[in-house]
Amino acid sequence: MNPIKISLRYPTVTVILTALLVIVGMRAFFHMPRTEDPTITIRTGLVIALYPGATSEQVEKQVTKTIEKHIFKFPEVRKGKTYSTSRPGVVVINVELEEYVKNTDVFWAKLRNELNEARAGELPEGVRGPIVNSDFGDTVAMLIAVHGKRYGYRELRDYTDRIQDELRTVRDVGKLATYGGQSEEIWITSSLARVSQYFGEPLRVVQALQQRNIIEGSGKFEADNTRIPMRTTGFFTTEDQIRNVLVDVSRTGQPVYIRDFADVERRYQDPTFLVRHDGEPSVLLSVEMQKGRNIVQLGEQIDRVFERLKNILPPDIRLDLVANQPKVVKSRMSTLSHEFMLAIGAVILVTMLLLPIRVAVVAALAIPVTLCATLGVMNALGIALHQVSIAALIVVLGIVVDDAIVIADNYVELLDRKVPRLDAAWRSATEVVVPVFTATMTIVCSFLPLLIITGSVGEFVMALPLTVAIALTVSFVVAVMLTPILCRFFIKKGLHEHEKGERKKGFSVLDRLQACYKVLIVWFMARKRLAVMVGVVAFVSGALLFTTVREQFFPSAERNQFVIDVWMAQGARIESTDAVMRRIEKRLAGKSDVVHYATFVGQSAPRFYYNVNPQQPDPAYGQFIVNTESVEATTRLVGELRADLPKLAPEALVIVKELQQGQQMEAPVEVRISGDDIVELKRLGARVEHILSSVPFSMYVHQDFFNDSCMLDVSINNELANRLGITNSSVSGLLRGGFDGAPVSTFWEGDRPVTIMLRLDRESRSSFSDVRNAYMTSQLTHASVPLRSIATLEPEWQTSRIVRRNGMRTITVRGFVKQGWYGSDLLKAAQSDIEALRLPVGYRIEYGGEKMNRDETFPQMTLALGISLLAIFLVMLIQFRTISDPLVVMSSIPLALPGAALGLVITHNPFGFTAFIGMISLSGIVVRNAIILVDYIKEKIAEGQTLEQAATDAGERRLRPIFLTSMAAAVGVTPMILSGSSLWSPLASVIAVGLICSMFFTLLVVPVLYVLVKSRTGTSVARIALVALCLLAAAGQAAAEQMKLTLPEAVDLARRGNSALKISREKIEESRQRVVSAKSKYYPHLSNETSYLGLSDAELVTIPAGSLGTVPGLGPFPTQDTSISQGSDSLLFSNTTLTQPLTQLFKIHDAYKIAETDRAIAESDARKTEDEIVFGVHQLYYGLLIARKQKQAAQAAVEAAREGLRESEDAVRAGNLLDVAASESRVRLLQGRQALLAAEIRISDLNSEMNDVLGLPLDTELAPAEINDAFPVPQTLPEYLREAMSRNPELLAAQGSVAKAGHAVAAARDEYIPDVSLFARYTYQDGVPFVENNIGTFGVKMTWDIFDWGGRSGVVGQRRAQLNQARENLKRIEQRITVEISKAYRKLELTRTMLDVATEALKLQRENQRLSADRVKAGTTTRLRHAESVAAVRKAELDELQAELGYRLALAELDRIAGSSAR
Repeated sequence: MNPIKISLRYPTVTVILTALLVIVGMRAFFHMPRTEDPTITIRTGLVIALYPGATSEQVEKQVTKTIEKHIFKFPEVRKGKTYSTSRPGVVVINVELEEYVKNTDVFWAKLRNELNEARAGELPEGVRGPIVNSDFGDTVAMLIAVHGKRYGYRELRDYTDRIQDELRTVRDVGKLATYGGQSEEIWITSSLARVSQYFGEPLRVVQALQQRNIIEGSGKFEADNTRIPMRTTGFFTTEDQIRNVLVDVSRTGQPVYIRDFADVERRYQDPTFLVRHDGEPSVLLSVEMQKGRNIVQLGEQIDRVFERLKNILPPDIRLDLVANQPKVVKSRMSTLSHEFMLAIGAVILVTMLLLPIRVAVVAALAIPVTLCATLGVMNALGIALHQVSIAALIVVLGIVVDDAIVIADNYVELLDRKVPRLDAAWRSATEVVVPVFTATMTIVCSFLPLLIITGSVGEFVMALPLTVAIALTVSFVVAVMLTPILCRFFIKKGLHEHEKGERKKGFSVLDRLQACYKVLIVWFMARKRLAVMVGVVAFVSGALLFTTVREQFFPSAERNQFVIDVWMAQGARIESTDAVMRRIEKRLAGKSDVVHYATFVGQSAPRFYYNVNPQQPDPAYGQFIVNTESVEATTRLVGELRADLPKLAPEALVIVKELQQGQQMEAPVEVRISGDDIVELKRLGARVEHILSSVPFSMYVHQDFFNDSCMLDVSINNELANRLGITNSSVSGLLRGGFDGAPVSTFWEGDRPVTIMLRLDRESRSSFSDVRNAYMTSQLTHASVPLRSIATLEPEWQTSRIVRRNGMRTITVRGFVKQGWYGSDLLKAAQSDIEALRLPVGYRIEYGGEKMNRDETFPQMTLALGISLLAIFLVMLIQFRTISDPLVVMSSIPLALPGAALGLVITHNPFGFTAFIGMISLSGIVVRNAIILVDYIKEKIAEGQTLEQAATDAGERRLRPIFLTSMAAAVGVTPMILSGSSLWSPLASVIAVGLICSMFFTLLVVPVLYVLVKSRTGTSVARIALVALCLLAAAGQAAAEQMKLTLPEAVDLARRGNSALKISREKIEESRQRVVSAKSKYYPHLSNETSYLGLSDAELVTIPAGSLGTVPGLGPFPTQDTSISQGSDSLLFSNTTLTQPLTQLFKIHDAYKIAETDRAIAESDARKTEDEIVFGVHQLYYGLLIARKQKQAAQAAVEAAREGLRESEDAVRAGNLLDVAASESRVRLLQGRQALLAAEIRISDLNSEMNDVLGLPLDTELAPAEINDAFPVPQTLPEYLREAMSRNPELLAAQGSVAKAGHAVAAARDEYIPDVSLFARYTYQDGVPFVENNIGTFGVKMTWDIFDWGGRSGVVGQRRAQLNQARENLKRIEQRITVEISKAYRKLELTRTMLDVATEALKLQRENQRLSADRVKAGTTTRLRHAESVAAVRKAELDELQAELGYRLALAELDRIAGSSAR
């Protein structure tokens, strides 16, 4: 039954259900989860390990590499974004997970278990950790600063604990954490010289304290019927008790107390992390929200807690919010809601202006109903209210009214045709339900492909397509089910009666537009080619206009908050960093636009915004979070401080930056250089840094290796130290405890522990001489000796940071841009110079920052656009049922391009992520107008109009609904443009201006294009378009000069395109079909044999005279011989036989086994072919690399020869040399050119051979990539032998041949068995007299060759001989494989030795080149000698490459023989 009729029959039920939907939606609006941004899964964690005393390089080689090896085992790890930072004594590894990982907790648990196992057996002793910090990615909802002018850290921590207790009572509160509080310690300080006056061993102090400060069980004693436990307690309760601890007895017999040689004082620990709020010391409390909660409600609940705390805490304790997400979200929701209401009002106003008042009211009522129902569905599906979902509602606002307008317009038209109102009501929806649904689906299909975007960007934008799809689906249901009811009860008259009345003036503008349009469309119909050219010019103009639009993938976040990062020189004390931070605090305090600021020294703030990436702890680092009066003030202050702060703190790198949206990045521009040698990386990093710094609008250009730092190397004279009984460990322990302090016990104050520290006093640990004069105690003589007597102290420079990305050393040069510029501008200005750098072999440059984020996401968005266009085409194909009509409709999409570009230019917005989304969305919205137009043209043609007349009338008649729907959609997003939002204004400007421009071009070009396509003229136009496409394709092919190729890609190409492999695969298929054929003989066989015969004479039956007796009166009967014809002159025989073999099954079984063996042999042969092809690819690939390197060496030799010729000619002219010397130089030059030519010819030959192997066109120019991956670890010889015996394809084929020969022997023996078969036969005949036409027979049939003169025994003998041959061949192959494996393994060992020699030779030649370059600068040698040294380096590089590739080829050969290269 028609649901529309049901809703009209029971309107009360429909209205009540609608009211319930509205109520549910309104309730959902007030109770839905609210956040500023969508929930982004932070797939990042930290792995931290400490290695005290180790340098950065030692940490990297001994700890970092081992941990990375275990981390990279897991497929969940995203290697390209995982990086480690090795610093003196510590490594921090940022582990990034793949985008498909949803449950990160499971992975972190697996990683912890893996690293615990690694710690047990693979890490050096002394390494602490590694530990996995999986909370690194959590984003806090609020950061609360607890501070007061007269309170120290101890009191602040007490009050913070009380605040935490109150906050835990709030249901929506999740994890709580504190930052910045410094613990109290009790310091026992003295000098080693002073201690040595009383006793020799400082460890006695530790022992005395630990033995005194204990609580231990002392057993139990029995009294009567009870057992009473005893305990011995000596816990310290005052500092005086510590001072009075007896340590030893002096040499004179006097007791020695701690007070005699040390000072005891209570103080705060040495700072490692300082937090201040508005310049006052603070303790920071972070609050996280439970998932799925409403953050605004959380803020209200915490406000109530703060009100309670006012009555509990002292009045001068202040609670200030450093980060207040509930307030930000509430403000953002208010702003977006304001824009939302403006959009609703604007759409309703446009509807009222362009439609009769009653029709407009009916259509406008669909907006609140649709929105409320949409909110209810969103809440049910768990979609929160945030800026993305609200932006989606604003975007779709002008579209949801379209369905209601179409149905209301159809209802009015039916009334004009005098249809009764009840019939008009249900027909108004029923007649247009299919085209309305199609138009709705086209827009849904344009948005939904955005769901394929993965990662944080995909999670950010996911709510947009879902919300749009929900809203449009709901709008369709509301329009079909509710709008007919509203039309029936509110619209009494048709459109013509309305036009006579109240709205004549409102329609005058559209009437004038229609009149102007009619003139234009008639003019263009007479000049069809001009109309097509207008469309082409519009598209080309839009494409050209896009080239002027600047790019920014994600804009800055619009928040009244920004961040200042401060980097001091590596090795700086936290006190030095804090001094700079205090200077900046004074400047911030003087800014009137600054509301509050929080200071973090030694560590960054916790993640208070999803895009902020907390920095690793570092004494040389500090950070400010600055809260301002407004978003505008943020931008202004950032500009001012960027100019002021570098002058205020010239000794530091001060980076002032706004918060960013989108994917995380450290800087807009990142240039990453990967390689092995740290010195070379620093040199290249300095070059790139200079290139970026030279761009006028660049700023804050720096490297992540930062500066080298100083360390003091204590080199112990082991022989002397051993004699004194002093070990390296004891020296390290004493220095570490004396200069850094060592915890020796714990002083308890209630439930608060206070650590007791033993340390040298400040005067004894403040200079270089204090280290030299530190006293060491001999374990043998117990005498104290100064460190200088057993060790030498040397200051050294060390690399402060070594960063590894994807397991490779990588130095990253980062750069920011001045206000008004984008990261894409800086990269565009510097990239050509960066790419021009000559990199040593094994080094590469990659780009991070905004470019990497764009390169990761734009291909997915392009794919989404392609899927969107395909889905739109399929939807329209279902509606129109022709290919040409959807193509004409979709021509409106490129016509929107100039409008999209113009919208970005007019609004001064860059092209980025949301602008691209706007273009994808626009593709679905603009086709709606073309659908309306083409559908009406087809309707008019069906009524009998000519093609041109129908197209002209359709444009004129459909101008009104097209203009109305376009303006409604454009006006709906206008508030987003006017808001100036850097994130959503680009999307809105693309949709609004693109839709308006597309509307005009669609009305002018699409009707003409439809006429061209449907008429004969369209054929030539189509041909021209096809030729143009072919030319573009050919141009694209010509533009591809080289085909870049890696070795795995080459192997993959060979596997897919090599002809020999294709043939071997077909052979496998042939053998598989043989198996099918052999298997079929097991089953009954049904056959038919039919014969048709023609006879020259008819069959006659002769009756002799009198043979039938005598008839009285007649005599014998018959009276004479009589012939009678029988049958016919043709015969038909048809035999259908069903046969089931019995004894033949033995032969069939053997034949089946032979076929299966043939298939296994074919597969082994194919594997052998594949192994040989793969090995051949390795040979050719390595040959190409060597040939190219030979070419470089030859070029260097030619340059050296030219330099030698020039010098010899100069010497000949000067009379210093004979002409023969110049002749020798010319000969060397010719020889060099000949070598260069030979190298080029070899490259060409190898290129052709490689193309032949890969199945590519022979003229394809290949550019093989350098091989930078680590050498694979070879197996042992026995392992290779075992693998070869189980996997070598030739051996497997030989084993298959033995099996095949065995089955053949069995098959020959089976020939002695008689063939016995069951059969059933049906015979049909026509033409044989006296025989039934249908005859059935069945029985058993046997065939047996009893004696064949030894034929069968001869076959058996042949097969046995073949079996013996196969077995001998198997033994031969096994022996040959053993020999080949052993030979290849020896070759592998030899090439490894040759590689080591070549590497050392290369180092020597590079050193000679460096010395030669220095001598050239000093003028002590000639350029010829320097050129010769360069040529020698090139030759050594060639030798090393040949040795390296020879080693790799030997490995590949071992894999080929072992049968593992095809895996």
